Amino acid sequence: MNWNGDKSIKMNLDKTGKSDKTGTTNKNSGIKPNVKYNDILSKLDKYKDENIVPMHMPGAKRNKELIELYMGDMGNPYEKDITEINGFDNMHNAETIIKDAFDEAAELYGADESWYLVNGSTAGNMSAICGVTHKNDVVIMARNCHISVYNAVILNELNPVYIYPEYDEEYGYYKGITLKEIKDIVDKYSSDHDRNDIKAVILTSPTYEGNVSDIKSIAEYLHQYNIPLIVDEAHGAHFNFSESFPQSAVKCGADIVINSVHKTLPSLTQTAIMHINYGIVDVERIRRYWNIYQSTSPSYILMSSIARSLSIVKNDGDKLFAEYVDKLTILRNGLSELKHIRLINTDDISKLVLGYKDAKWLYDTLFYKYKIQLEMSSIKYVIAMTSIFDSQEYYDRFLAALKEIDEELDNRVLAALKEIDEEIDESRSKYNNRSKDEILINDEDNGNKINVADFRDEQALTIAQAFNRRDLSGCDEIQMNNEKIYGKISGESVYVYPPGIPILCPGEVITRKIIAILQAAGEAGLEVVGVKEGALLCLR
Repeated sequence: MNWNGDKSIKMNLDKTGKSDKTGTTNKNSGIKPNVKYNDILSKLDKYKDENIVPMHMPGAKRNKELIELYMGDMGNPYEKDITEINGFDNMHNAETIIKDAFDEAAELYGADESWYLVNGSTAGNMSAICGVTHKNDVVIMARNCHISVYNAVILNELNPVYIYPEYDEEYGYYKGITLKEIKDIVDKYSSDHDRNDIKAVILTSPTYEGNVSDIKSIAEYLHQYNIPLIVDEAHGAHFNFSESFPQSAVKCGADIVINSVHKTLPSLTQTAIMHINYGIVDVERIRRYWNIYQSTSPSYILMSSIARSLSIVKNDGDKLFAEYVDKLTILRNGLSELKHIRLINTDDISKLVLGYKDAKWLYDTLFYKYKIQLEMSSIKYVIAMTSIFDSQEYYDRFLAALKEIDEELDNRVLAALKEIDEEIDESRSKYNNRSKDEILINDEDNGNKINVADFRDEQALTIAQAFNRRDLSGCDEIQMNNEKIYGKISGESVYVYPPGIPILCPGEVITRKIIAILQAAGEAGLEVVGVKEGALLCLR
């Protein structure tokens, strides 16, 4: 199967991201390429014509037909790029058209107030957390929160109490958090401290993989003690618009909810919305931090992108989401028939999570052989993201490629079984009574039993204390294969990106299990941030 047609991958993409230095011509647009430059813009211009299926964010999915239909009046963004001029309001003091846009977003999502975020959900997470806490306050937070949540903890020098969510032992993805888990952590903290010290609970729901927490029950429980619930719902901006998806955290009663509209709706990258429900939180204090963490020169292109994506949902959402769910259902049914690649069931059907023992190989094969770009790869699963702007061609190519890969894997298994049968006939003792299934699993998986979610770090210092110590005393770079590293205290956040969940936080003790996870992630070809040439920063 070859989806290249008459085109080849002109960019000559390799694993380093290198490309050639020639310009390309967009024959359909009539716009001549600027062959004088070899910069990011020229590379983007070349990439858009490579016929690569975008099974990843942002939600507009480079779907030319729908972009032209719904956003054709965008035209040349440089011609519409302005600042706060007469008649166009001021995001930081919204009174007219931007205030109207905020109000429309709140009405659409069912929030008391909604504010645009042009610095992404990161700005929303940090505004929300800093807006409900003061220096040295205690917060309860899920250990699978995004790195931006940890950055807010650093800035406000907070004392985090972690909830380690349950995870799937086979593939290593996190599950949603239950009311019982919240009650247990609150009760445990309250047995030695004053419950009133808890200033917020911070959860990520849905997870990157599409699993949601019991937000409604958790919010009702926390509100008994006047504890606000902040939900990083970056991957759930679409929840509110079809009953086929989980209920939104706004509707479930969370106090502050952050959505990345660019992830699953047709909005430009870096666009998000923060929603607030009245009752517990100090809205004006949150607004103060919202002003701090956003640019004083917000992009009108980005704001207009948010507004347009919400206008599309408001006016044509019923039709678009009905068609989307129908296509998703057919696609998921097809994926569920694969023999060797497993479609993992998640709460959000828009996330296609595929389990395979060598996920990075699957990720690379789909890109380099079939020109299908997935969202991310972990060690044992990959994620493909979908949206209302996906074309049927995307799904057809995606499913056809996976069926072909799965059939190839089937042929490999049959060949391996035949070889095993022949060898067993020659010498049964050679395999020490192992079954055929055991042989296949052990020989092909190379004994890799590492689970990327299987860590329970010991916190020797808070993150703020660790950074203060680092600033005063410095750090040493110690190689991960050096026995001296065990028991040392980390001076840096270390995480696999995406999704950006710290496996090791500053102030946490470095153990053999942590090193094994980081080494396995690196050997699998994943991007591990915080590891420098095989070494970690350790506090002196």
